[in-house]
Amino acid sequence: MELTTGEERGMTFKRTLLAAAVTGAVLATGTAHATNGYFSHGYGVKAKGMGGGGVAFANNSAMVIATNPAGLASVDNQITGDLSLFRPERGYDQSGPMGDASADSDSESFLIPGLAAAYRLTDNDTVGIAMYGNGGMNTDFSADADTIVPGQGPGSVNEGGTYDAGAAGVNLEQLFITPTYARQFMDGDLSIGVSAVIVRQKFRAKGLGNFAGFSADQPNLTNNGHDVSWGYGGKLGVTYKPTDMLTLGASYQSKMSMDEFDDYAGLFAEGGDFDIPSTWTVGLAADITDSVTLTFDYQRINYWVSGLNG
Repeated sequence: MELTTGEERGMTFKRTLLAAAVTGAVLATGTAHATNGYFSHGYGVKAKGMGGGGVAFANNSAMVIATNPAGLASVDNQITGDLSLFRPERGYDQSGPMGDASADSDSESFLIPGLAAAYRLTDNDTVGIAMYGNGGMNTDFSADADTIVPGQGPGSVNEGGTYDAGAAGVNLEQLFITPTYARQFMDGDLSIGVSAVIVRQKFRAKGLGNFAGFSADQPNLTNNGHDVSWGYGGKLGVTYKPTDMLTLGASYQSKMSMDEFDDYAGLFAEGGDFDIPSTWTVGLAADITDSVTLTFDYQRINYWVSGLNG
């Protein structure tokens, strides 16, 4: 039997309320067809056009670094850039005992750039770099939006908007910079690649003032503008051709250890900690004909359980 104290139950309740606030502000949305959580389903126009597949298929694009650094070994010398338009629908629709409410996010369209380069040192050795991002997941609800959680009790404010504390929403943007080295073995049938991963991310939250009573650090809960943090990690990848028509691929990206968001230490646990989870991907590419290649990828994002600060 496990016993839970009143203090522990209170802490869980506080975290649940804050989690509800952030979930509503960040992910009040219809289905996000173009993302894996807050990760993109693919990096670069070619990968997006294939539904994100490509851990075993470089498609002669240096942006393959974002999926599998080993793929760089088969890429020609190049500098490539692209710009993607991401247009998600964000909103909420509530009905029930707390009343009816609905609103759409004012932020609708996002331009997400990408840049990559590859250079062959020898027939077997290639270096490159890619810069790409996660973004377009922010929400922006005006102070005129219907209220779903009215302010109540001592210290509460009544300024209208989603949480009755004025305009509400969050913004999370991440930039990945990945210098990479790849080498071919076994006459090109085996390739191994490794990347250093440097990450810059920024975050902003607003309109959560009525949840201040549930935070251990109220001044650093909401409406503090953008806060920036840096972090680092690594990525390892491999491709192997058992036959001329089949390529197997796998890659692993480590957890990104990020600096804390000090300005939001009252929102995130551990003083503003927001690390980026590790991921691994496996897949294959089969050349059906000279002009048709079939790809299959499976990816796991190791989201960790991290309570919000209470």
